[in-house]
Amino acid sequence: GRSAAVVAVGGVAAAVALVVSTQVWQVQHHPLRAAAQRGSAATLVVRLRDDPRAVSAPGYGGRQPQVQQVVVHAELEAATVAGQQWRTGGRVIVLAPAQGWIGLLPGQRVRTSGLLAAANRSDLTVAVLRAPGGPEGVSAPTAGPRAAGRRRPGGPRPAERPAPGA
Repeated sequence: GRSAAVVAVGGVAAAVALVVSTQVWQVQHHPLRAAAQRGSAATLVVRLRDDPRAVSAPGYGGRQPQVQQVVVHAELEAATVAGQQWRTGGRVIVLAPAQGWIGLLPGQRVRTSGLLAAANRSDLTVAVLRAPGGPEGVSAPTAGPRAAGRRRPGGPRPAERPAPGA
C-alpha cells in the first residue's frame, strides 16, 4: 500500500530529475554556447515558436511609443559559425529590428544572421542572436498559424510590451 506509493513517487521523481539534468547538460555543451560566449558572428536557420513580441521605445515630447525591435523565441534547426555548420536543435532568442519580423507566425522557418550572445536566462535557451536586419528565406506559415492569423483583428499582431527600463 503506502510503501508502494512512496516507491512509485520516488521513481517518478528520479525519472524527472534524469530528464531535466540531461537537458541542462545538453544546453551547457551545445555547440553554439561557446560561440555565444565569444560573441561570434553566426547565421541561423530557425523555426518561430511564438509570435515576434514587439518592444516599444518610450515616447517623448508628446510622441507615442514606437515599436522598434522584436524579441523572437525560436527553435534552432541549423547554424553556421566561423565556417562550421551544425544541424542541431535548441532554443534561441533573436533580438531584431521590427521591420521584416512583425507579422511572422509561429511555425515559419527563417534564416537570419547576426552576433551571438550568451543567454542569461535560467531556461533551456542556448544562445541569443542580435540580428541587425530582417529575416531571409522566410517559409510560408503552416495552415494552423495562418488560420489563426486571419482570425486576429487586423491579422497577425504581436503582443506589445514596453522597452526594458521604460
